[in-house]
Amino acid sequence: MDFDRVSGTGPPRAARLTTAAHRALEFALHPDAGSRRVDLQQAIRALCEEARGQGVRAEELIVLFKKTWAERPELQGLSRDETGRLFDDMVSLCVEEFYRAPD
Repeated sequence: MDFDRVSGTGPPRAARLTTAAHRALEFALHPDAGSRRVDLQQAIRALCEEARGQGVRAEELIVLFKKTWAERPELQGLSRDETGRLFDDMVSLCVEEFYRAPD
């Protein structure tokens, strides 16, 4: 699936969204960071705000997230169970944040 074509965003906007997805994954894949959960939640919130601002639907965001996930070299060192569990957790966080009522 070509994310740019589906969402109608141009390269700069798609690049911002991809960068936000990578930032969220960085916090998820490196749990040794001190305030990881707070940083992860903030990164997921920024990702979802960027997506909503661009008119990206939740399912399109999940497709982008999955594509970004597959590009991460850190996943090679994890078991299939670990990656599956972590991926499911991240998708759940994204969906919850995407549909969270504004503060």
